[in-house]
Amino acid sequence: MQSSRREADYIAVKLWELFFYCTSFSVLGLALVQVIFCLTHPMLAQSDQSMYLSMADLLLRGRVPYVDCFDNNPPLIIYLNVIPVIVASWFKVPISLAFSLCITALSVIGSLLSLLLCRPLKGRLDGLLVMAAILGYAFFNHGQELDLGQREHLFAISMLPFLLTRYLRYRDLVPPRWLSIAAGLLAGLGIALKHYFLLIALGCEFAWLARKGS
Repeated sequence: MQSSRREADYIAVKLWELFFYCTSFSVLGLALVQVIFCLTHPMLAQSDQSMYLSMADLLLRGRVPYVDCFDNNPPLIIYLNVIPVIVASWFKVPISLAFSLCITALSVIGSLLSLLLCRPLKGRLDGLLVMAAILGYAFFNHGQELDLGQREHLFAISMLPFLLTRYLRYRDLVPPRWLSIAAGLLAGLGIALKHYFLLIALGCEFAWLARKGS
């Protein structure tokens, strides 16, 4: 009986590892396709994203937000868009291309961070389901064109590692501290982009507390 149990556990672990590596290579493959798309469409940019890139460029030129340029949203998105503007300046590429590549890099970071966080679920069925969610997350980011880099998109990118961290805690599993800190910082940036994003994060917390309490 114990021998068959050990054999079943061994098969479950090997199946989990197979899914883990397949998901990892799929995430990197999707990222490569997205990078090729960005490089072949260097001037692709939408109106909202272009506006914030312009405001970030003005900020670097010494202009003052809400004085020299106006928006009715919190300023964090302006400061975050400084990053692709600086990257474009360093590498002498169009700002729109630098922006697309930065968002792609952020989505890859979110996917890889989530994959590292799911390792405590090794050999478990819910670990396979989590990897399926991570693969769906990668497909979601790969398919963005009109909404690439919108605040809602950035929020979605930032939240998956954090939600996975909370799920592990809900299952009484402890992820590595540095991964939890990284997930928390990433989610904090995403939540701060719009005030009502906090309600979504709180809604998830309340749902888990209610389920655990029951």
